[in-house]
Amino acid sequence: MTPAIRPYVRLAPIAALGLVSGCQCTPKQEADAPPPAKTAEQFSASIKRAEMPTPGNGAAPTGTALPPAELAAVPTSAAMMLGKVDGGCQFAQGGKVVFIAGAPASTDDKGKAVLVLDGRERVMPGADLGGMQVIESGPTVRDGEYSVEVLRKPGLPQVTGRIKRWGADLVITSGAGERRYPNGTWTCQS
Repeated sequence: MTPAIRPYVRLAPIAALGLVSGCQCTPKQEADAPPPAKTAEQFSASIKRAEMPTPGNGAAPTGTALPPAELAAVPTSAAMMLGKVDGGCQFAQGGKVVFIAGAPASTDDKGKAVLVLDGRERVMPGADLGGMQVIESGPTVRDGEYSVEVLRKPGLPQVTGRIKRWGADLVITSGAGERRYPNGTWTCQS
């Protein structure tokens, strides 16, 4: 250590002690923060309310149109819009595929989905990490205007080779409201 720095090294612990001793260590409550909860149950409920996710990365969907009564089929080229994926799923209703989703196998990745809304193809990012596992279990995707969720029916799938099929509903939410597309199938291939 150089002689010029040595005196300052001896002063560092004293300076740190001065910072700590000058600390105003009483917690400051924000002016618009609610008062502390009275019971553990109230505290727990307030934390759960604060952690509840909302569509669109913290904001409600902003789409001003109610989701359509009937969904348009996605084009056959829609799978290419998902990019590199290790597997994919599709929601079909009334004999047509109206929603596709895929993801890399890594659980550190979010998937993507494609559907047609307002007359245009939309590529929507997944809301949750989990890779292909989340996609297969029924993903939620959002693009700010719309939130789309696949509600896969519980139980074991019908399996044919590498293809698994469950009954499912699709729910689309916009700022104008929500519409459910029931009695579809959620088909996945890995």
